[in-house]
Amino acid sequence: MSRVQDHAYHSAPPQAYHRSSGNDGGWMAGKSLGGWNESRAWREPTNGWPSAIGESGRSAPGNLWRKPQSLPLSAEKAEIIGADSELEEATRRLPLNEAKARLMAPLLEGSSSSGVMSEEARAALGAAAKRKPLSLPDSLLTEGLPQEVLLDLRQIAENDYWEGKQVSGKMWITEWLRDGQKWATEALQSIQSKTAEGTWCKACWKSFSDDAALQEHQRSKDHMKKMKMWVWRYGFFSTETGVFSSTSLESGKRADQLVAPNAGFQQAKLPAVDAASARSRGSGKSKPSEILAQAAEAAGSEEGVAKKELLCFRDSLTLAQRLEVIKKIGLPRANDAPTLASLQHAFSEQVYRWMCQVKDQAWLWKEPSFSWLAGFYWHPESTSLPQLGPVHADRHCHLCEIDCYDETHPTSRRHAESLQRWVHKHGALPLKTTCDRCPGGPCASTARPDDGPPLDLNVSRRSLEEHDGQPQFPDEAEIPGGFTDLHRRSLGQRPTAVPYAAFVVRFTRDSQGSSSSRSGRKQWPKPPAAPEMIQVSSGLLRIGARVGKKEKNKRRQRWAVSLQKPLPAEGDHGLWRSLAIPLQKVAEGFQLEFALLMPGQSAGGPGAKEDAEPVELGRLSVTAPAAGMVVVVELELTLPMSDGSAAAGFKAQSYLQPVRTPEVVGLASFVGSGQVQAFGGLRALRGSQRAFQLLTEEIMLSFLLHLPSATSEEPHPGQRGAHAAGAGGALDPVLVFLHGDMERGSSSWAMPGLAAFCDEFGPAELCSSHKRADHPVRRFVVVTPCCPEEFWWFRHKALHDSTSYVPAMEDWFRYLFRWLSEDLAVSPPTSTSEGRIRLVGQSMGAYASLELARAMPEMVAAVVALAPCYDACRLDWLADRLRHVPLWVIIARQDAMCSFEEAASLVLKLRDSKALCARLTSIGFKDHNDTCKPLAKAWLYHWLLDPLGDIAQALTPGS
Repeated sequence: MSRVQDHAYHSAPPQAYHRSSGNDGGWMAGKSLGGWNESRAWREPTNGWPSAIGESGRSAPGNLWRKPQSLPLSAEKAEIIGADSELEEATRRLPLNEAKARLMAPLLEGSSSSGVMSEEARAALGAAAKRKPLSLPDSLLTEGLPQEVLLDLRQIAENDYWEGKQVSGKMWITEWLRDGQKWATEALQSIQSKTAEGTWCKACWKSFSDDAALQEHQRSKDHMKKMKMWVWRYGFFSTETGVFSSTSLESGKRADQLVAPNAGFQQAKLPAVDAASARSRGSGKSKPSEILAQAAEAAGSEEGVAKKELLCFRDSLTLAQRLEVIKKIGLPRANDAPTLASLQHAFSEQVYRWMCQVKDQAWLWKEPSFSWLAGFYWHPESTSLPQLGPVHADRHCHLCEIDCYDETHPTSRRHAESLQRWVHKHGALPLKTTCDRCPGGPCASTARPDDGPPLDLNVSRRSLEEHDGQPQFPDEAEIPGGFTDLHRRSLGQRPTAVPYAAFVVRFTRDSQGSSSSRSGRKQWPKPPAAPEMIQVSSGLLRIGARVGKKEKNKRRQRWAVSLQKPLPAEGDHGLWRSLAIPLQKVAEGFQLEFALLMPGQSAGGPGAKEDAEPVELGRLSVTAPAAGMVVVVELELTLPMSDGSAAAGFKAQSYLQPVRTPEVVGLASFVGSGQVQAFGGLRALRGSQRAFQLLTEEIMLSFLLHLPSATSEEPHPGQRGAHAAGAGGALDPVLVFLHGDMERGSSSWAMPGLAAFCDEFGPAELCSSHKRADHPVRRFVVVTPCCPEEFWWFRHKALHDSTSYVPAMEDWFRYLFRWLSEDLAVSPPTSTSEGRIRLVGQSMGAYASLELARAMPEMVAAVVALAPCYDACRLDWLADRLRHVPLWVIIARQDAMCSFEEAASLVLKLRDSKALCARLTSIGFKDHNDTCKPLAKAWLYHWLLDPLGDIAQALTPGS
């Protein structure tokens, strides 16, 4: 995750891959603009297989991702496969098909899968393909995956399709890794097949008496179905002619010669396209030498020189001079200037002339984080801050930030695209050929500190003389600085405007009956294994993610949310419980039908598909309560004994019946402490992680809550702080993890209001993993809330640049902290130094952690912001509010979604204001989501437990 789009990570849904912006490096070391070295590991497909594949088909210069391009069918092609054929859309997706063809070419030529990539790269790619969402980061290159293979795999992951609809390429990549050699064998066997006479369709392995019969067959549904599968597997392998050659495969013939037209058919080809015209349409793949030439041309252009002069001018200004320019512009946020002419009065004639020469308005002023004008909010040192760390190799590319082991790197595609990104960002600005981590450099070190990665900047007060006593926080206005208004939910949008349903299920087993074996002997009945997951589904309301196969008839489609498993101490006889399920747009008294399901993959074993039809355990009817009320339905599910598998036992007849008349309770009574009491109180919850809901006047959020294992006698929910402490209650520090911008609508819910990704990474994953039982994160009370789809945490609408502040979100967090310290008494009061909160966030969540610390600095003990997306225009105010809050910012220098200079400026401004503690760590040439990796490290949580170290007692504010 993320100021995302899932452009990747992130465009309309959050994308998983970003373009990295260039940083520093040397101007085209070697100065060679030649092509690939003949000894390179990855060989481009030779001419002829497939014949339409040339130098087109991968992403346009500077992009690892490109939207699919549509090319017109030739008349001959349309005649062969039919103008209305479903293959027409496949043929239009030229770059996608070429990518698949290139990946299959070595296998068809007889190479093993290890010939395409090393076993280490294959294992790393297999692990990456299992991630949700699918992620193919640049780190795969370090595992030995060739750059060309990674580009083709990203093309497939983003643009794969089936039956005219765009789908994730995860399935193709997974099956290619597993069955690619098998696919190649089947294709070669098909081509080698012969018939004594007649015309042979090698796609379907059928013989026909003449061409007319073959043409009739080609129009059949059976042929088109097989052709779709061939196209999906092999790209152009069968799209090229519609059928395979009837000639036999000659000994030694290359795979690129295997496709030929059938007898009696005209060879149908897509129109030949030269490289220049292909690139102009965005469908061509430029050679590295061409990219290098384009970058050199762009650097020497009028616009490239203007960018260089503008950057040099801005970076030469002091902080006071920059603020004077911002003051002249006269806008709350300078990036909101409507036109270039509206900025003319703030600059000299020469600077404005350079600005007019730059045609890219986003680069110049419109982009709020990376633009040239946004840099006037940065600290002057942020663009030249040295990166600390271990010494790099003697041969090192400072542009790509990698060690070079051969002389071909300056002409490689990676170097060419890095140079292109550098020129786009910096124009003709010269590249650096040295850095502080060069052998013998001032910042080079061969060892890392024991408490984490190297720190580019470390600010802390090391003496009592530096401490200025009780912290003073500047007062804030009702509308925080940088926002234009407050967003309030109307009465109809509030949680109490909707009725809810909740389900409690107990499993029992029928002890009657027996079964017989095939030999006729009577056998003792066996109980079915306990289910791994139980869901409640509705065919009317979209209460969660879709279950089962996607139905064309929407009336047959079902959506479901999961029930929480019984606590470990309860065993198989415990209760499965759901959160409060909102019944949107349902009137009081309306009869709703629900079903209890067991997902198909659990019933079918390891080989079952994710979209397998679920096993239905029973149905029930529920009457919708009044708005703001919850109908609690308690059920007993009786399962018969079975001598078969677990699946057979569940598929056998089961009996679902209510235990008692459904109870209707108020929403406020059901959630929060009511859910804790339903689990049996704090003692039962200790050492586990469960989902809860908490309600305020305007919003209700779902969250995961982990409580450390019990160490003493527990107070009952509702005992107050002083009384609880006197009773010996265990008080632990609170850690709140705030996630990034990912899909979190109802279609992604695992439980009501709780997206499926919430427990798949970060502290929540560590708390639920049996392998991490000794991890220091388990010493915290860990809260992982899920942000509603309509918000960007504290912003409305869900956009990074929204200017409407959501005070209801701030109120919810304040209530959460009171609930933990006063109602549950699991943490000290936030008014004490021991009870202050630890905040951790990534991307959008890192912004939220900074925003929350700004709103309540007196309640925060430490903040870890991983790739924060904040506002450049609000950095000064944020630094004033966080002077007494320990902060650690971790970000990639080449992050394409969050500005490194913006994050570094915050730490530098804290340093200038003599902040209590501030740290900055950069992780080099990495992807945006690589900043999630520190979340699993023990040193991060050791620092959160004691951010001030040995001087904490002396420097605690107010001591």
